[in-house]
Amino acid sequence: MDAILRWAVFLGTAISFFGYRFLTLYYELFGLRLQDLPLPAEHYLLRGIDITLGHLVIFLPFLVMAFCVYAAYQPFALQIRARSLNRFVILIPVFLVALLQAYTAMPGVAAKMAKRDIFAQSSALRQLVCVRTDNSVVSDWFTQARADGATWLILLLARNEAIVFRAPAPIPGVDALPRVRVTILRLTQGEVLTHAIAATRLDADDRAACGG
Repeated sequence: MDAILRWAVFLGTAISFFGYRFLTLYYELFGLRLQDLPLPAEHYLLRGIDITLGHLVIFLPFLVMAFCVYAAYQPFALQIRARSLNRFVILIPVFLVALLQAYTAMPGVAAKMAKRDIFAQSSALRQLVCVRTDNSVVSDWFTQARADGATWLILLLARNEAIVFRAPAPIPGVDALPRVRVTILRLTQGEVLTHAIAATRLDADDRAACGG
């Protein structure tokens, strides 16, 4: 039972760390700091599972790390030239190398996911298609924001906060990630923030709540 508990603690800790590392890098590419976002604790674990299982450059080092933890609790000794060698002499360096490999591979994974999500044609993010409010100034803001047919994507929807941005058009031949201007919607208070500067009052919703 103790072995299973230790195994579960390792899996949860490692995957949560991968999730934290990925989210830090991912949101930095949109100009946001992870510590400023209202993310629930379980979000790190869920995103870590997604990243670990979905990317071989993270999954393989994770398997090596898991094996090292498993082997550390097994009753065996390594024999080299008839001499007993403490297994931790080998397991700890292998574990650290695998951890470093996953750590250094994470920026590439985050950049790949951000590049997918920033463009409307490939994004896995939901679209902001409706704003409902009695404030005419806010209604005019959203009307003007979509007057040219622009697509607004929801980068984050958590608790009473939604972070949205206008999806840029891809530029042929340009591989660099374009910079976007994010708008933060405080849903409970109805306050709209752009780059943490109070602007107007707004209430936001997505397609499902607006009826299509």
